Amino acid sequence: STTRKAQILGESRFMRAFTYFDMVRLFGRLPIILQPADLTNSQSLIQSTFVAQSSVDSVYDAILQDLWFAKDNVQDDNIPSNKMVVTKGAVNSILAKVYATMPTPNWDSVAYYCDKVIPDYSLVPDFNFLWDNNHKNNSEAIWEFNYVGWSVIGNWIPSQFIGSGWKKFSTPTNDLVNTYRAEGDSVRLHASITFVNYGWSDPYWKDPNNYPILSKYNDPNNGINDFYAIRLADILLLRAEAYNNAGDITNAALLVNKVRNRVGLPNTTAATQADMAMVIATERRLELAFEGQRRFDLIRTGQAIAVMNTQKDGTGNNLNYNVQPDELIYPVPQQQLDLNPKLVQNPGY
Repeated sequence: STTRKAQILGESRFMRAFTYFDMVRLFGRLPIILQPADLTNSQSLIQSTFVAQSSVDSVYDAILQDLWFAKDNVQDDNIPSNKMVVTKGAVNSILAKVYATMPTPNWDSVAYYCDKVIPDYSLVPDFNFLWDNNHKNNSEAIWEFNYVGWSVIGNWIPSQFIGSGWKKFSTPTNDLVNTYRAEGDSVRLHASITFVNYGWSDPYWKDPNNYPILSKYNDPNNGINDFYAIRLADILLLRAEAYNNAGDITNAALLVNKVRNRVGLPNTTAATQADMAMVIATERRLELAFEGQRRFDLIRTGQAIAVMNTQKDGTGNNLNYNVQPDELIYPVPQQQLDLNPKLVQNPGY
């Protein structure tokens, strides 16, 4: 039907926008290709695929055009029971995140799109419900990747974190664990991290009887865990950021407290914009740990270099990372430079 065709196009353009959004945050300037390759002959193929990088602003313009189209054509939030289907809630959520991340953030637009999302969802009452594999496609999930069997969609994440194989290469930092403990945040600490005895030797975690591994993705059979690409707590805290940037500390605190109270933490005492910004950053870190948000949050808020360069080991010694501004984006892969002579390497590499 005409409606379904428009939905498919909306879903496809959302996926393209989502991919470009990840890529622009990781690589900066990008080649923008919005039409299929011209396969008429070798010369036309070269002309349509050998594309130079465009400015970051131009990439964001392309992302917004795709998201605006998607917003008008994908399904409403209350239609699909499977949260892997792209809905208006997912599109509006990414629009909010895009406007918060652009070189010049537009906090009025962040607020607008968050407000389009928040009324249609609700936090699950128990933080552990998000990870127990018994509450899939729940009221908090906005866009959820469902495990539906390895022939369709599997999930490698649990096998990387549960058991005694690869886990020692994905160790939570002392700083993260100490932040959970300083906040008195036992619920999210133990939902996110499990302390085990695998007998590993590690210079930063000297007690082999209490070695931390990620445990939000906790299925021992390495399969049935879903993965949240977007959930309501993320959008609530982003809306709190928008309130705070507008000087409305009171409403920012209401949303922060909603997230804190769910895990048994008291209301925030932040009384200034600067303090509230720190509280929101900490809440995002503890609430969304291991969900792929922290790096992007640090970069978009201008905190990445300061935070990384003050990281300490378990005994309080500085790790001397010495992160430089150029390192906040990745190098262009050499394979891509070889394939497309119009590409240029990012500064510093």
